[in-house]
Amino acid sequence: NPGFGHLVRTTKTFRPTLVNEAIFAFTKMDRTFDFVQPELVARSKMGNPPQWYPDSNMPRDYIPSVAFGGQPASPVSATIAKSVPHHYGNPVYAVTDNLTAIRGAHSLKAGVYIERAALDMRSEVANWRGAFDFSRDTNNPFDSNHSYANALLGNFASYTETTRRIEARLLQRNVEWYLQDNWRAGKRLTLDFGLRFYHMSPMFDPEGVTASLNPALYDRGKAPALYVPALDAGGRRVAKDPLTGALAAPPLIGQFVPGSGDFANGSRVAGRDYPQGLYTRSGLAFGPRFGFAYDLFGNGRTALRAGFGTFKDTANADPMQQTIGNPPVT
Repeated sequence: NPGFGHLVRTTKTFRPTLVNEAIFAFTKMDRTFDFVQPELVARSKMGNPPQWYPDSNMPRDYIPSVAFGGQPASPVSATIAKSVPHHYGNPVYAVTDNLTAIRGAHSLKAGVYIERAALDMRSEVANWRGAFDFSRDTNNPFDSNHSYANALLGNFASYTETTRRIEARLLQRNVEWYLQDNWRAGKRLTLDFGLRFYHMSPMFDPEGVTASLNPALYDRGKAPALYVPALDAGGRRVAKDPLTGALAAPPLIGQFVPGSGDFANGSRVAGRDYPQGLYTRSGLAFGPRFGFAYDLFGNGRTALRAGFGTFKDTANADPMQQTIGNPPVT
């Protein structure tokens, strides 16, 4: 689905040596898609398998992810992308103003560029429909020794589901301005000098739905306990809470003990004791420019040109997108 853009430009000539140009631009790209026949992947097609956190506001009630492994060999799987129904919008507004003044051998120019970009999207990380794994599991006393039989019996090796689906609107604001001089230093030499200033904020989430792990913030004292392997009174292998000694089913070995600590230990939500964009950038960056043109033989037919500049850019948005819905948000 291609994007589109609109641009309005106006030029005002105050006098032959003073001209101002103003530009307003708007671009947008919408990428929204869903199944043509959503009823074919409705949850009812699987007999409405249960969910921990069903959301009545979801426009579609699609099947969970289902995996089979082990026996039989090369089993099928059913998976729908976490972002479907998919919505992605990227509206960008930009305002530019350039002023040019000619003073003798100097052509002076100054300008400013202001941009506001948004990124509307749904989480591609959170598995909000749930995921069943019916693979064989020797720790499961109900294992049937066959993946499809496990599914028919309802004996799953694991099930995962996030608490909710996240829709985010990430924002980014850039302000840039510059000064430059095109100087006709002589009949054969022209010099260009310039300096561009950048103030670029990281892409940020104003709603508090992005989070990331920072190892420096990990607190050993808040680490949750893990179930350890043990034997019960009958000599059967079980899981054991190392804090209380309570026994549990064998598949819980190696899993967190509920209520024993912070499951999102070391993670922080953007804007809460953490930068709103999860990282910081310097408030001001500089991009110098230099160039020249030289008439080699003085006859106007052969010119040597060269230039140098440093250019700053915004950060890639993909890493920020991957933090939408991370713990402890979901």
